[in-house]
Amino acid sequence: LGEITEWKNEKGDTTHYTEKKIDIKGKKRLVPFTYWTRTTEDGKLIGIWKTKGWLGKKCFHKSNKIPKSNLPLLVPEGEKCMHFAENNPFLSKHYLPTTWFGGVENLHEFNFEIFRGKEVILCPDNDLPGRKAMHTIAYHLVTKGITENIKYFNLAEKFNEQFHSAWDIADELPEIYKLETVLGPNSMFIAEYKDVKDDKLWKEIEEEEQLKAEEEAAGKLLTSYCYVMANDMFNKLG
Repeated sequence: LGEITEWKNEKGDTTHYTEKKIDIKGKKRLVPFTYWTRTTEDGKLIGIWKTKGWLGKKCFHKSNKIPKSNLPLLVPEGEKCMHFAENNPFLSKHYLPTTWFGGVENLHEFNFEIFRGKEVILCPDNDLPGRKAMHTIAYHLVTKGITENIKYFNLAEKFNEQFHSAWDIADELPEIYKLETVLGPNSMFIAEYKDVKDDKLWKEIEEEEQLKAEEEAAGKLLTSYCYVMANDMFNKLG
């Protein structure tokens, strides 16, 4: 906790920072920091850091490095696991770790195009929300035609009785396993996604994404038209 993550866009420009903290109730929360500017009355540009979320284009971590890398992309959920993989000599040698911010409900707002043509290895937390998050990423990659070279780390799912709920790759492994074996490039626990795809979960994600698309389309329609009471109809703005 307390580790600060710098986020950059595809051009390598810093967009914002996030820091994981514990609130007064003992719950973990992610605090964003963004830089805001304004012009004073005398024409001076001043700025201040605020604990507000990034409002611009949302990019996966290392979006500026992903296109240049030939390494498979290792995608865990959250900064803790990503930093663990970055700092682990074995994992950082074989993979380029990346992740997103803001939870699974914001995934549809991220630029998945950055994954085009890449090998992607999904590493879910050992619970239903974790599995759903990774299936959601796979859904976007497949349905948008970005890549089908998707793999899925399923050790905890195959031997669930040996792993606590919400276990992730940054947590300690049971003694019978070695990280270099279970997360190595030729690991039997890194399965082809198509072979472990949960059809029921996929259907649920598909329905949710379709609803989001309909809501976004309705929102755009409302901003493009205004209601005129005099003729009881909507007129297009502009």
